[in-house]
Order: sequence, then structure tokens, then C-alpha cells
Amino acid sequence: MDWSRLLIRFAAFAGAGALWGSVCGLAFGVVIWSMGRRKGASALSAAKLTLWGAIGGAAFPLLLYTPVVLSRGVYGLIPFYGMLAGISALLGALCGRAIFSLVHRAPASPVPPALLRASPLELDRDIPIDRRERVR
Repeated sequence: MDWSRLLIRFAAFAGAGALWGSVCGLAFGVVIWSMGRRKGASALSAAKLTLWGAIGGAAFPLLLYTPVVLSRGVYGLIPFYGMLAGISALLGALCGRAIFSLVHRAPASPVPPALLRASPLELDRDIPIDRRERVR
């Protein structure tokens, strides 16, 4: 058995899986960040996080393989790619549910989110800088 060839294939598989998970996690994180920013973490329900986790998990394989299947006309691979998207969606839903339980186990912040200091991008540009500091 050629161990170097086996190790190279395993490394390629692990790298592709890490890329796959990173892109799906990024899609999920952006959606949850935008939802949680408007309503707060306590407004996120288990069903919403599970659904968005499934959508985030399925987004990358669907966006990656749909153009390949349609442009090359390899319609026989649709069940295989559908299975990959389904497994990815299932794993995304499980991660979404796990994040829901982590969010609701976290201790409450002593400072309400509305009173936290805004980033420089969110400051009101009409107010002079010295007055901005006094307003807070």
C-alpha cells in the first residue's frame, strides 16, 4: 500500500471538506448575524435557526453544482448532487440547532445591546466628534 498517495488523498479530502464547511458556515453566519442584529439573540427561535442552518448548508452545493450539471448536461448526476446537498443541509440544520442551544445557555449581558458603543461606521456623521462622545 502506498501510504504517501493515501495521505495526499486524505489531505485533499480534508481540505475540500474544510472549504465546504467554511463557506456554508459563512452563509449561515451572515444570515444569523443580520437577523440577530435587528431583533436580538433572544428573538431567534429553534425552528428559524434550524431552517436557516439547512438553507446555509445546502446553499454551497446547490450554487456550485447546479451550473455544472446544467452547462455540461450530465443529468445522470443529479441524484448524487442532490444527495450531497441533502447531507449538507442536514448537517447545517444540526449545527443551527446546536447554535440555538448555545445562544440560550449564554449568560445575559449586563449592558443592553442598545447601550453598547457603536462602531465608527455606525456613528451619526452630522454630530461633531466631541459631542458624539458626550451623547453616549
